[in-house]
Order: sequence, then C-alpha cells, then structure tokens
Amino acid sequence: MQPEASTYDPRTARPTLKVCSGPLCYVTNLRTRILDRQGTTVLRDGLSTKIDLSNLHCRASVMLSTRTDLGDSRVDRTIDLKPMQTYECKLKMIPEKSAYDPLTDVISLEICRGPNCWAGPFRTNISDTNNHLLRSTPKKDTVSLQELYCRTEVCLVAQDHDEKAEPVRRNITLKPTEQLNCSQTDIYVTPASATKSISLCSFTSAKQRDIFANEDVYNTYFEGIRCKSSVPGVRFTKRHLQLPADNLSKQDYSIDCKLYGCHWKFRILKQPERLLFNPERKYYGTDHDKVTLQACLGPHCYEEPLHTKVFDRYGVLLTEQTKPVLLPNSYLCVSELVIVVKSPRDSQNLTRNLTISPMRSCRCEVQPIYQTPKMALRPVQLCQPHNASAFKAVLQGRAYEEVFKHSVCNSSCVGLKLEKATATFENISFLPKPPASPRCQVSCRLHDCRWNVDLIVEDEKLVPKSPKSSYNPKLDEIEMQLCLSKKCRSEGLSISILSEDGMVLATHLRGAFSLKLFFCQPGLILEGQVDGEPERRQTRIKLAPVLTYNCSEESRILTPVEATRIQRLCSSRDQGIKSVLSVDKVYIRVFNDANCTTTSAAVNISAAMAVLPEAPPSDEKYSFDCRLLACKWNLDMFVEHEREYSR
Repeated sequence: MQPEASTYDPRTARPTLKVCSGPLCYVTNLRTRILDRQGTTVLRDGLSTKIDLSNLHCRASVMLSTRTDLGDSRVDRTIDLKPMQTYECKLKMIPEKSAYDPLTDVISLEICRGPNCWAGPFRTNISDTNNHLLRSTPKKDTVSLQELYCRTEVCLVAQDHDEKAEPVRRNITLKPTEQLNCSQTDIYVTPASATKSISLCSFTSAKQRDIFANEDVYNTYFEGIRCKSSVPGVRFTKRHLQLPADNLSKQDYSIDCKLYGCHWKFRILKQPERLLFNPERKYYGTDHDKVTLQACLGPHCYEEPLHTKVFDRYGVLLTEQTKPVLLPNSYLCVSELVIVVKSPRDSQNLTRNLTISPMRSCRCEVQPIYQTPKMALRPVQLCQPHNASAFKAVLQGRAYEEVFKHSVCNSSCVGLKLEKATATFENISFLPKPPASPRCQVSCRLHDCRWNVDLIVEDEKLVPKSPKSSYNPKLDEIEMQLCLSKKCRSEGLSISILSEDGMVLATHLRGAFSLKLFFCQPGLILEGQVDGEPERRQTRIKLAPVLTYNCSEESRILTPVEATRIQRLCSSRDQGIKSVLSVDKVYIRVFNDANCTTTSAAVNISAAMAVLPEAPPSDEKYSFDCRLLACKWNLDMFVEHEREYSR
C-alpha cells in the first residue's frame, strides 16, 4: 500500500494498492473489496487500486481483498483504522428511558451501525464519570444497574464478540441514586480508644459489608469521598478517620461525608466509660441486696463477662470474678468496696466505690481472753464470739483462718506472733508455772472492724458456785468449780478437803457437799482436780461461826472415889454429838490434838482426858483451859469429901 502506515485515517486516507509476487508488481487490472475483519461480510466492492476508506462506521479494522484480471489467487491484508468513524454508530437500550432506576430496571442492548442493529450477548463495562471501572461483565444478554452505589450517572460500554471491535459507549442517568447503608448513629469512644482509626462508613447492611470488605472494590467505589469535621485536626482517608491527639476526656465531633449522590452524617462522642450499679442506691447492705455491674459508654452497656476485682478501702484484694453480680452482704467487716472493672472495650480500669450500710461485723468480744498455761501453748484465736450461733453466722461455713486472713493485729508484747487474728506465744515457757502477770494488750483490725483485747495467761481458779465471804458449816452446802475468768467447768471435778495446816480431812467429794463434819475449823483448804488432768487447784474458805463440839463449861463436883477415874474434859451439851463421842476410840481420835492445861502439875492430861492425883484429905479444885484448833472451853472440877451436917 502506498503510503505504508500502521494505521489509516478513514476520513482522509486514500491509499493505492499494488500486488507483488517477488520483484514483479501489478498496479492495474485489480479487483478489490473491503470486508469486515473476519472476512465474512463485504462492506464495499468494485474497487481497483485506489481505496476509499470513508464511511466505514464503527470499524476499528477492515480486510482488503484483491485479485488480478489474470485470475490469480486472492490476496488479503488487514489494516487498522484510527480514529474509528462512529458517525451513526450507537448503543441502543431497550427500553429507552431518560433515566433508569438502578434497583428495578434491567436493560437489553443492541449495537447499531447506521440502520443496522443487532443484539448481543456483549461484553459490558460500567464506569463512573471519573472513568473508575465499577463493573466488568462477560457476555450477557442483559445488563443490571444494581449496586452502582452513590452514582447518578455512569458510562456503559458494550463490545461485540469481535475482540478487536471498537467498544460502543453511552452515558446513563440513574434515578434515584442507590444509597450506601452507612450508619448515622452516634459513635461513642473512650479517651483510650479515640487513638484508633474509625470507619467513615459503618455498613448497616451485611451485603454491603461483604462487598466492601474487598479493599480494591472499596477504594474504587469510595474514590472521591469528601468528609469534614466540626472540630479541626481530624485526618481522613478513603476508609477511616483519625481523631486528633489531645488530653481532653470529653469532646464531640460532627462528621459530614459526601460521595457523589450519597450524603451521611454522624457524631463521634469521646467520653469516659462509666461503671454503673443496678439498682443505683446510696447504701447497700440488706440481706437481699444484689448489685449488677455494667460497664457503659453512652447508652451501650456490657454486663457479662466483666473481669472484676473487689478491694477494701485499704487496697486489700477481696475477690476476683467475671460474673457481673455482687452480694454486698457477703463481705465481712467491709463498709466500702472499691470495685475495679477492666473495660471490655479498651482494657482500661473502671473504678467505683460502693458503700455498705449497715456493715456486717465480726462481733468479736472485747472482754479479756484468758488462757491457761497449757492452752497458751497452742495458737489463740483473738476474735472470741459473743455466742456460738452468732459466730457461726459470721463464719458462714468457712474456716476461721479463711475469714480472718486479711486481719492486722499489733501488740507491745515481745514474743507474741500475730497472724490471721491468731496469737502464738514464741520462746515463752508457761509450764510448770507461767511468768508473773503475763498480760498482753492486742489491737486488731479486719478491714473496717476494730477491736482491742487483753490476752491473759493464768491458772484456772477453784471457786464455789455460790461464793460467800464465809460459810455456816451447820447450814451451808458448797459446790466447787474451776473457772478461767467467767468460763467455768465442774464436770469430772473431784474435791479434797484439807485443814489449814494441810491435814487431809476428806477426799473424792463431787457435786455439792456438806460442811457439818468439820469441827473447830475456822477455814478449810479445798483442792480440786479434774479426772485425767494432773493439775491441782486450791482455794481457802472461811467458816463462821466455827462449828464446835459444844463442850460444857459447867463446874463438875466429884467425890474422891469419882476422882480416881479418868475424866473427860469435853462433855457435849448436844445429845447427838455426845452420843457419838461416847465411844472411847472416837473421843480419843477427835481430841487427840486437843491442848488442855491446868494449874496442877500432878494432873496428867491427854486427848482432852485428865487423870487426877489421889485425893488429899481436904477438898481440891482443878481448873482446866482447853483448845482444839479454833475450839476453846474452860472447865472447873471440885473434889470434895463427904460431910455430915447436924440438924
């Protein structure tokens, strides 16, 4: 072809042909036709060497086919036309509308070259007005306009099955605009989470979320998005915004975004997260109180799971849990709970105090705690309950050490180990006898409960159940018990009675016993011992009045014959006692320790019995002064001879 070119302008180019075979070329007698690119359709015929390329509408390339008059074989050549002549080359839509509804309309296409039109299927592309490819579809008979979000006008490009066929374009108006389902609800962020990027469009449609999860698709559709903020300093990308870094705990941002025919607004509210109690009260503490915890940001609240730590106001960790329910009355000796919840949103700690009133107290007795030396060898619990049932309610089935594990106790005593409201004496020996006056003042605190107690180590004391300053041996019975302060016991207690000089008078007495047999004793020593225990405890009681044998102090007149007999110096005026003492052995045993004196050295006295000397010719008087323990009596004896009286 003359001239030779890679492409020919169909509007102006008029090339000439010649057919060459080796060095021989023909320029005359040529019969030339213009065919379509496939060589199946004759577009123009009757040409010779001069080729007219005009009016080959909608052809990007054509085939030139020529023969010589000599009947030689056909010679073909394909040439490209540029620019393609598009006059009267158009894309026909069925139905034809001035605007199409993207949600409902489905379009059938025909490509028309001049008066000739034909249907697809065609390959189609849809681009927006900024030439961003939105969709590419393989050969189909119809075209859907759905999911062309925010576009009010698009360019539809159809291409025939011939890959080199020139695409045919047409702009389409879309009405109404298919909107993006971007949430316009308020977005709440904490000061900590405000440092993270925030999506410009939070899709409320699951379908749109799936579509725009593809980053390339998102970037194509959101090319050209424009957003602005009511607060300066906010940075925007196609997908996210970044709030400015500041130290403000509260700030509201109004965001306004536009994308072609889409427009949406939303607010970002930066504020601290709150820890709410349900129900809200000033005080908690009744038996049925139950508090539900909620971590709230704006109107949005989380309940479960919440990683929660509960402290007392001194910083002692009480419980750690994930359930959002608290029972205030389950905490012993705590008037205020410090509740720390880890935020489920940004792992920040939310702290709030809860006041408990009335506070559950441990009800520890403030009276001194008495311990025997033997008991003091073991740990001593410093919280002694008012009564067993109340303390059982305090423990709630838990061990004492578990309940008081957070207690703090102090004492000025050296060698006293204090732990878990328990005292242990270290390096102190209480046996066989405790140190002098071992008394320790101890101050204890369990959270908000405080109590002071004196720890005293001493022996149990043997005391009467009905103490008196003195006992009437004729009338009173006495029953003994072992007491450590106010705590007394009598089970298995055996009593021995000793005189004040240590003589054993009675043994193995149990329960109440009489004092009627203890004559001439101003006081008694009582010694108690519990079965199976080696310890013995003693106490002294006073007897008043002193029980005597009621010895007669009336003067006794004897004849010389009567005076030769042994004379008993005690003749009881009590007939019962007199009857008992009438037996010599009994009398001697009773008065064996009696001490009787007289003015006459010739009188022999033993066991309150006297042997008088032989009676002199004259009358004689003997005065006796006797003592047996606390008993005293005096007696005068007269030895008189018989006399004759004259009438």
